Amino acid sequence: MRKTLYIIFTIIIFGYSSSQSFAEKRQLESHEHGVSKLQIVIEKNIIQYELEAPANDIVGFENSPKNEQQKESINKAINLFKNTDGLFTTSSKANCRSSKIDIEFEVEGTHAGFHAKWNSKCKKISELKELTTMFFQIFPKAEELEVQIISEKSQSAIEWESDTKTIKIPKIHN
Repeated sequence: MRKTLYIIFTIIIFGYSSSQSFAEKRQLESHEHGVSKLQIVIEKNIIQYELEAPANDIVGFENSPKNEQQKESINKAINLFKNTDGLFTTSSKANCRSSKIDIEFEVEGTHAGFHAKWNSKCKKISELKELTTMFFQIFPKAEELEVQIISEKSQSAIEWESDTKTIKIPKIHN
C-alpha cells in the first residue's frame, strides 16, 4: 500500500508538472512571505527536487520588474539557483551530482515567485543521511522551508527553520 501511495504521489507531483512545458503559464498559489516549499522525491539513486519561493524572499519585491535594477536582481537570483550544489548539498558519502536546473520567475496578479526543478544522481544513495543548505544565508528574507520528502520507504514533512543548516533525511530504503 505504501509503495502504491509513493508511486501515485510521485506521478502527481513530478509526472504532471514535468509533462507541462516551463513556457506554459502556471497558476501561482497564494503564499506566505518568508516560507518556501521544497518537495523531494527519492527513487533508486535519483533525488528529484522542486522548490517554490515567494519573490519577495528572493529579490525583495513581488511584481514584474519595473526597472533595470529589478531585472538584474532576478537574473542574479536565477544564476544563484542554477548553482544547486551550493544551495542544497547532500551527504558527501552519497556522492550526488545535480543536473541542470529549470527555473523561472513567475508573476500573476499580486503574487510573484520562483519555481525551480532539478535532479541529483547519487552513486551511493544509501549514504544519503542529511541535506545541508546555504539557502537562508544567500536569501536572508527566507525564514523557513516547508520540506516534504517521499521515498520508497518513508514519507516525512519537515519545517526547516532559517537557523538550521542541516536536516536529517529519513531512512529511504528497506
